Amino acid sequence: MKAIVKTLICITAAMAALTSCKKDDTLQYGNATMGNVVDGTFISDQGNIFTVVEKNTNAELEKMKRAFVVCDVLKKVAETENEYEVRLNGCVEVLTKNPVEKSYADSDEEMSVNDPINIEYPVYLWISGGYINMLVSFDVKTGSKTKHLVNLVFDKEASTGNQYVFNLRHNSFGESLIYGTADSQLAHNYVSFPITDIIKDNTAEIIINWTWFKSNGFEWTNETQDYSCKMTYTKGGFEQAPVAIASKVTTNLN
Repeated sequence: MKAIVKTLICITAAMAALTSCKKDDTLQYGNATMGNVVDGTFISDQGNIFTVVEKNTNAELEKMKRAFVVCDVLKKVAETENEYEVRLNGCVEVLTKNPVEKSYADSDEEMSVNDPINIEYPVYLWISGGYINMLVSFDVKTGSKTKHLVNLVFDKEASTGNQYVFNLRHNSFGESLIYGTADSQLAHNYVSFPITDIIKDNTAEIIINWTWFKSNGFEWTNETQDYSCKMTYTKGGFEQAPVAIASKVTTNLN
């Protein structure tokens, strides 16, 4: 599946107190969460059902399949345990892709490319709802309509016991070569990879590898470097999505 690098949207979430006061019965401000849209209804990875009764955005959540949502929780629906009415302040559609096996990716001309891509780790990398969720950054040519390809590759041979190894791969179709020039800019995108078909353990360790540019302490250089991180996976576990402040993400994804 390829991401079309196009229009950038800015979501700004203002955090406030989590408890209500006498003049305002809002239960929670700036709630940020990831979830799926089922028959037009948003269901968070935690299992909460959000019914949108107010909107501060033109985004059409009901047309998305998976989304990152920033909202104010207004009230709980009395007759249910986990349904809430919310004010939608912003949302973006999330690219959702199944991981691919390394042997398959290595044999595919486009998937075998390993151009630089960065995971906004550790803040914007988390597990919820059986997905590995991440905010990725990659270089694009300003105004370009070139499609980029991103995949999470499962390395079965490198995985042992309840430790699972994945490699994040990116094919920029030549655009990573213009990094740091006047024609380049950094693009960002939320991506979710379902992993329950691969990980059957109740608890597991996940290792994710990726290639990005090396830092000299103040800025990125043109030299690339391999990065790696470890995460703990718990079956049925939930991690709250981090709040995105002025986060730019692409909107046209296939």
